[in-house]
Amino acid sequence: MTAQDMHDAISEMFFNRDTNDLNYILYGDQVSPGQEDIIDCITYCDNKRVVINCMTQYGKSFSVGKGIGDYILINNNKKVVIIAPTNEQTKIIMTYVFDNISKCSYLQELLPDSYESISDRLSQQASKRRIRFNNGCVLELKSAEGKGERLMGFGYDLVIIDEACLINQDVYESKILRLLTANPNAVLILIGNPWNRNNFFFKAFINPSYHKIHVDYKQALEEKRVTQEFIDEVRDTISPLHFKVLYESKFPTESEYQLIPLEHINQAINKRLKIDKGYKIVSSDIASMGNDFTVHIFAQVIGEFLFVYDIKHQSKKNPEQVAGTILSYFKMDSMLSHSYVDSVGIGEGVYANLVREKIDVYPIKAGMNPSNKGRDSGILRKFQFSNKKAELYWTLKEMFEQKKIFFSNDLDKTELRKLIEEITSIEWEVDRKGRICIIDHKKEAKSPDWADALAYMMEEVILGRQGVFNVEVSNELPQDERRVNPNGYIEEQEETP
Repeated sequence: MTAQDMHDAISEMFFNRDTNDLNYILYGDQVSPGQEDIIDCITYCDNKRVVINCMTQYGKSFSVGKGIGDYILINNNKKVVIIAPTNEQTKIIMTYVFDNISKCSYLQELLPDSYESISDRLSQQASKRRIRFNNGCVLELKSAEGKGERLMGFGYDLVIIDEACLINQDVYESKILRLLTANPNAVLILIGNPWNRNNFFFKAFINPSYHKIHVDYKQALEEKRVTQEFIDEVRDTISPLHFKVLYESKFPTESEYQLIPLEHINQAINKRLKIDKGYKIVSSDIASMGNDFTVHIFAQVIGEFLFVYDIKHQSKKNPEQVAGTILSYFKMDSMLSHSYVDSVGIGEGVYANLVREKIDVYPIKAGMNPSNKGRDSGILRKFQFSNKKAELYWTLKEMFEQKKIFFSNDLDKTELRKLIEEITSIEWEVDRKGRICIIDHKKEAKSPDWADALAYMMEEVILGRQGVFNVEVSNELPQDERRVNPNGYIEEQEETP
């Protein structure tokens, strides 16, 4: 077979989408049906939005690398970017791309020819984060670390996000989506393991407009990618949660480290309260970073119960401005009794200004020591919690469990959704001293402003500053009230004609 005959045969295979035979000829590898689906969705880009959720070690990155190689072969002047949570993770798919180049003479011909041997050219390109091919295609690597400052650029035709579940939601909204805006025909491919529901990867997976490729261990068994003996061994050696995520490829209803399950929050929403008397409080988390918000949460205190009736947020301001906002709330509502304020950093200035205005305000410092006694039993709690933040969040957990905190059905839907997303993302663990602590996964990422504001309100409970009045909770809710669906989103029921 002449070189021209081979070229024509490969062109026909691309046209007919004979993916398995094509990859064997180009790279010397055979692929399974599920891997063919992954390769095809990248090679031909039939769907503008794709989410790929496969069991671990199935060959996702292997398949994506082949899809990128095929895409570059059949296109000209296309811009491709691979995004991952860290610099090191961007190199995982890129390693497979270079492996394919080393096997495929057609891809080798597209490399810049400034070096004589293919090994020299590969070595030259391997150290780069941007490769320009001779057909005008460009392949870039970008990290989404921290706040995503490295995610600059525009006009991409194909955006591939690896380990999407581990990338911060705010980075996705503020940086990654911007990469797609310059090209209305850009294709977005999301790849990952389903670690939790509080991110854009889960939202894409349940979005009907996304094409889904979902491969669990059962399909991998059918394709002989793994053996039953291996699956049995893994099932016996890892936790049910990890097996569900890594091998069943299912999103967990909750993490084993999740502090407050969605079902407990669900029980607190849309309760109708008959309030006789009581007083009101406001709790504020003060913005300290550029993309943080100052969040104010208002609650009515009735006996042992807290009824959250309003949530407000504002962008970062100076201490005098934030204190002025809180002061205005007290002037507008005579029932507002006192305030809890995050008094760390900028919050210290807010607290000082409120004290100067003679507002009854209590400072909250998340890193300070916890209280000495529990609110009911008098049990010493100082050594149960690593710091004040852990004590506050654990008290919030108890309030949900005991059904002593409620959310008004009149709360702004967007504010409530944000609060729910943040509360369900809070996780806890026990440190080496046996103390409960709140897990801080990404110190560089945006803080949970809404959840922190609600947690600070729990100082009201810890200090025992409850009222003396009773509360009646109605379980009979109108059919047209908002509710939280199983995926954690607030939805409206249709009105009855």
